[in-house]
Amino acid sequence: MKIKKNKSVIIESIEPHKNNITFEEMNCYEHTIGNALTVFRKEWVELFYMVALLHRSFDFNILKNIGYYLRFKKMLKEYFNINLKKEDGGILVNRINELLYSGKPALVPINLKEIYYSNYYKTTDWRHLLLICGFDSIKKTYNMVDYLHLSADVGDYARFYIRDNDLIKANNSFKEVFSGPHLMSIDKINDIYISSYSVLDKVITETIQCLKKSQNREYAMMNAMKKNCIIDISSQKNINEIRKIINIPKSRRMLYRLILNFSRGIDGIDKEAERIIELSDIIFEDSSKLIRIFIRDLMRGNALYYEKEKMLIKKNELLLVKQLCILRMKNKHYFTNSTNKDEFQI
Repeated sequence: MKIKKNKSVIIESIEPHKNNITFEEMNCYEHTIGNALTVFRKEWVELFYMVALLHRSFDFNILKNIGYYLRFKKMLKEYFNINLKKEDGGILVNRINELLYSGKPALVPINLKEIYYSNYYKTTDWRHLLLICGFDSIKKTYNMVDYLHLSADVGDYARFYIRDNDLIKANNSFKEVFSGPHLMSIDKINDIYISSYSVLDKVITETIQCLKKSQNREYAMMNAMKKNCIIDISSQKNINEIRKIINIPKSRRMLYRLILNFSRGIDGIDKEAERIIELSDIIFEDSSKLIRIFIRDLMRGNALYYEKEKMLIKKNELLLVKQLCILRMKNKHYFTNSTNKDEFQI
């Protein structure tokens, strides 16, 4: 951390992370928390993205009203030994500055309606999370890593500035409209060392376990929707909500690609990588087709079952499990015999 004589501060270890993950696959909170983890270790950004995609793809708690704060707090604690802490209370800018002077970034929830440059976001309230990593005491501006000034639909984050008054206004608007902490920080829980490879291994292992168990739960959910009329399908908006709930293979495809990205450079990995990508593409197309049929029949009031399509997807997912098991063993062998067990090629 570098502190200048005028008491301005910038946490230089936080770097904007560029990726091709869309906001449909991973939301702004997940992008921002991932970027914040660069204060501990650069490769943890991609690892957190894997964890977020794993939970998004397989965790059906998304159907319940679980607060984002508790969800992310649990993820950071279980995988990275990191505490996501509420910092509510006191004057916002004073609390932010205290965090920055101690070398910790500040995670500030805001209402995008108050500051976004596009008229699209000014039409309604939008929850967003800013990563504040510096403060200029002369200009009264905060340095942050975010995508607000970009028009792209992918998470290409960059550094830019926000005036303290604008930050306070957007944060106050968040307090009025949304629930949840008004300010958060991240810090190590204790000095236990967490190997990046151990996180990767846990993600692959849990992905394999979830794939083995996911089929029955997913189709049970689809059939429950149909039988109990859980969701009103009278409007296109509600149909889109159904797609968001059950159209999860897209998040999984990105999860597989991130896992493979961490495995590059390991002998013999290209063959497994090619097969994993091929299978994930096939499963995505077959699942998308099945969902289209499902929504069509919901609208027609039919109660059909898609045993043939489900069995085909299940067969390919079992093949994918086999390839991921091979990949996990190659990773384990590589890092067990590596002189630097915590080094990745990103």
